[in-house]
Amino acid sequence: LAGFFPFALCALILVTTERDMSLWQDALGALRAYGIAILSFLGGIRWGAAMDSDRAARTLLHSVVPSLIGWSTVFMTPVFALAILAMAFAGQGAWDVLSAQNGVLPRWYGRIRMKLTLLVVGALLVSLLAVG
Repeated sequence: LAGFFPFALCALILVTTERDMSLWQDALGALRAYGIAILSFLGGIRWGAAMDSDRAARTLLHSVVPSLIGWSTVFMTPVFALAILAMAFAGQGAWDVLSAQNGVLPRWYGRIRMKLTLLVVGALLVSLLAVG
């Protein structure tokens, strides 16, 4: 759950700091960069899980999608990027939870992903409101 801290800190800065301060811009950039990194990490977890699967090729292909979605937000306006990141985290979280329920991933992973997904998407939506 410690991985949620940067999302929370950046959201807090965006909500409590004036837009014309460099800290506000730094927080926005850090939030986007961290979101991209974590989406890539989550895709990597799926890649690792696929290595022990009969459907490895399909899952390996799907596991790259979070990284590509995250990377694409570099070219978007901040509002659009945060919205896309929130949707990507929600989608990845749903995939992980459903996979845990179906026995593809460990049950404990599905439980923690549900909590983290709600927290991260919440922080991204708060940030989106602050930016928009």
